[in-house]
Amino acid sequence: MGLTTYSPTDPDGWRGPPSSVTDATQTITFYTDMLYQLSDEAVIAVIAHELAHVWLNEHVRPEESKKREREADELVSRWGFARELRALDHEAESL
Repeated sequence: MGLTTYSPTDPDGWRGPPSSVTDATQTITFYTDMLYQLSDEAVIAVIAHELAHVWLNEHVRPEESKKREREADELVSRWGFARELRALDHEAESL
């Protein structure tokens, strides 16, 4: 429903390993066809989840996907969106 991608760049436009966190662009893409099938609560959870990936600076420490997803969900809950996350979990089962 959403995807956060990381693109390392340097001031000259070369793409390669980042020399620092400031040498990166993070892009969030939302798949609207899927979002339109969700309640407002679930959409809020998707947005918060993708922002959590950015906040966690996952490009700095790449790990297996399941752990990264769990960390993002834990952060979303700490931000106060646990109810929305539960709505997303429930609704995503039927997609």
